Amino acid sequence: MSLPPPEDTRSDLFEGHHRGLREIIEALTAAAVACDHAPQSAHCRAALGESLGRLKHFSSLHFADEEKFMDDISYPERKAHQAQHVTFMAQLSALESGLAVGQDVQPWSAKAGHLCQWWENHARDYDRLLADFLCRGGI
Repeated sequence: MSLPPPEDTRSDLFEGHHRGLREIIEALTAAAVACDHAPQSAHCRAALGESLGRLKHFSSLHFADEEKFMDDISYPERKAHQAQHVTFMAQLSALESGLAVGQDVQPWSAKAGHLCQWWENHARDYDRLLADFLCRGGI
């Protein structure tokens, strides 16, 4: 994932966030695969709900830090970047709500894969632009 240059003290924070994200995504993926195989299992659904909740909590903290950082440096593309965050959180909330009311959103592994792919695309496209801005002396 593309992050701010090492001399920026916040890059350690964002790199730590991305490491934490990988752990959450792995847990979410494992829970999703289990739910694909046993969709009515209360244990599977509970594990999936916990993983979605962790991802939602993590994402909201990460996005808040990143958005504050973009505001602090007057990043010119921050509104488009923030719009991506809003879209992701809406998708995550919809999945979480669907799970809570017992909606059958199968296959769960495909939904988890979509969330993972979103993060990869976001890092490649939006975080890379932010890193490029920083490298060009944007701060």
